[in-house]
Amino acid sequence: MERNGNRYNTFYYSHKGLRGMLYSTGMKIQKTDFTDDKQRKEAVALLAEVLELIERHSLHEDTYIFPHVTTYDGALLAELEEDHAHGHKLDSKLLQLVDELQVPTNHTTLQSVGAELFHTFNRYIAFHLEHMEKEEEKVNPLLWKYYSDEEITRMKSPIVNSGDSGLLLKEIAWTLQSISSNEAIQWLIGLQSRVSLETMEGFKKVAKEVLPAGDLNAIETQLTA
Repeated sequence: MERNGNRYNTFYYSHKGLRGMLYSTGMKIQKTDFTDDKQRKEAVALLAEVLELIERHSLHEDTYIFPHVTTYDGALLAELEEDHAHGHKLDSKLLQLVDELQVPTNHTTLQSVGAELFHTFNRYIAFHLEHMEKEEEKVNPLLWKYYSDEEITRMKSPIVNSGDSGLLLKEIAWTLQSISSNEAIQWLIGLQSRVSLETMEGFKKVAKEVLPAGDLNAIETQLTA
């Protein structure tokens, strides 16, 4: 649940969306025949989106969430920033492999580079899953100790009202596909009071594109109630 006991978990929905994205992409890469041009291009395009969204998420945490815990646990902040630095190294390795896959070559080389990409992405998934658990287990208690739920919610306001609407909508899409229908209703109701009407309409449009009709009808009923 977004609330842990009676407290607001700022990571809940964003982390569910990221986990769903990582699981889905891992399966896509695992099934890709890298000697097939179409399959290879699709996998590379999806991977590029994943890396961009993870980078966006990390930047937002570094900018809007982590500074609030610096005063109370500088060592934890340093640990989390070190994690993000390690994540950047994995990003760089994956981008290097992507570049190699886009250079005309023979099937043997494509298979070899594809296999290395697959194993590197597995390590990427494992790292980010562990890192997200660490954030929820260590950062949340500090936020709950020193800030009210209203203050924690306001920390994320610049994120959901950001100007990079294309990336935001991609993140919304992954999250909606990674949570239950009831969670989607509660999440969108919560967002409705925190974003502009124009932004909310964008969220609803994404919901129509990615959710089953039954879930969408339930959500629309609750949002207009």
